[in-house]
Amino acid sequence: AGAFFTSIFTTPLAIAAFLSLATEVNIPLMIGLGALGAVGGDLLLFGFIRHTIRGDLDYLLSTHKYRRFGAIFKRRMFRWAIPFVGALIIASPLPDELGITLMGVSKMRASSLVAISYVMNSLGIAVIAAIA
Repeated sequence: AGAFFTSIFTTPLAIAAFLSLATEVNIPLMIGLGALGAVGGDLLLFGFIRHTIRGDLDYLLSTHKYRRFGAIFKRRMFRWAIPFVGALIIASPLPDELGITLMGVSKMRASSLVAISYVMNSLGIAVIAAIA
């Protein structure tokens, strides 16, 4: 269920699985293992975004029309705000694609993503377990 927690198409199924598992299994174990599965899915998405979409975005922002638009993303405020917003999206029960995209574009290291993703997915699954 944790691996399904990352995609827009499978998040509702994962939420339903977590809701039904919350009454049957140990909650901390479910949160820990679910977050590990979600981190695996997030790393797959992060690798795809980092190695394919980021190059396309850099090319698009380097063209003459978008130079001013690209300058906004180089400001210091956006260097920390974009990963922060991405982490909030990962913590929410919303699908992780947008949050992972923001983190991939912001040149975040994979080791930082693993730590943030684990904590935020744990919080998201804990909220779902608390609802059950």
